[in-house]
Amino acid sequence: MRRGSVLRGVLACFMMLLGVLGSFGMVYSASDLLPSDQVAAMLRTKEVMIGYEDGSMRWDNTVTRAEAVKILLAAIGEVAPSLKRSPAAFLDVSPSHWAFGHITMAAEIGLVRGRPGNVFDPEQGVTMAEFMVMVSRVYGGLGSRAGVPDPRVRIEPSWAAPEIVGWSDLVELVTDKSLSVNLDYPASRGEVGVLTGRMMERLGLAYDLTGVVERLSDDGGKLLLEVDDEGAPIEVPLSGNVLWFADGEPANSQSLLGRAVRIVLDISGKASVIVKL
Repeated sequence: MRRGSVLRGVLACFMMLLGVLGSFGMVYSASDLLPSDQVAAMLRTKEVMIGYEDGSMRWDNTVTRAEAVKILLAAIGEVAPSLKRSPAAFLDVSPSHWAFGHITMAAEIGLVRGRPGNVFDPEQGVTMAEFMVMVSRVYGGLGSRAGVPDPRVRIEPSWAAPEIVGWSDLVELVTDKSLSVNLDYPASRGEVGVLTGRMMERLGLAYDLTGVVERLSDDGGKLLLEVDDEGAPIEVPLSGNVLWFADGEPANSQSLLGRAVRIVLDISGKASVIVKL
């Protein structure tokens, strides 16, 4: 069998698996919605959630409403422009606020609508309900379609339910066997990380390259990636701290030779996270 046929078969099987399972490929921690190492590595590489100066992610910390907006805009690849001369979208977000550009853009694209009195409360903690509503608006804004809501699911607060309940991949993360949940509590960085990672995966924003690893260079600084069955393999430079994952667990480079993978590139264009399909 030709190598290209093998590649085509592997990738076709992978896409079928995604469609059947609806898992979107990411591996998530089951406890308290903490991102797996794989998800965390992707978020850091994409500079969506980069952590603190000591290298920790502090998943238990809460997230402000301004931070939540910045995270989601970074996740969808929107860089807030300089909007100092733009009219303020909310009375309590002046041009001097660090997130003025992010919040103004988020309001312009319909990601946020503020609170009564035309205020945003940027430094107040974002609730889980508020963040999930923002994620659902990203889904809809980028062309994804909600499914038929499960009539058994009960979500509080009631104002958030209509925007959340149709997105089964979000609902399944926060509901238990009772299918009832109250989301009116401060969202943690861990919860925001899991939801953002799943959103990026669903919308095809998490990875930059897909193909089969043909071989590594002798010095370990590059790999050859076969991306289709027609053209020649492409050369992909590796970052000095590239991370390899298989089935959600750390792996070594040799174990992924000849395997179909997805790759996250850092801002310099080097492979920083490589995940076996």
